[in-house]
Amino acid sequence: MLIELRDKLIKIDFGNNEIKIRRYLGLGKEERYPIKILTGFQTSEVSGCTNLYLIKGKVRIAKSSSFYHSNFEEILQFSKNCLTDLGNVNTTITSEVKDALQKKQTN
Repeated sequence: MLIELRDKLIKIDFGNNEIKIRRYLGLGKEERYPIKILTGFQTSEVSGCTNLYLIKGKVRIAKSSSFYHSNFEEILQFSKNCLTDLGNVNTTITSEVKDALQKKQTN
């Protein structure tokens, strides 16, 4: 459960050419990413929902899901307008768990 809370993007704000992210039910430390340093985004379909991954370098820095976010279409549209579409990736529930367990290094 903690892994889910860590990796799932709980709150996202777009503006001023940056993306602000808070994890852990929105209580986590705010992370800011200038749009120009992001490589782009990827999408996937898992168990009937669409996931969107924000990518910096080769690392997934955040994950948004149509299952968790009521404004997912807005997040997806913003990503399409401002970031490079790196395509759809094939994922499974197993690969999602494996990815969540890996330590993220975004610097």
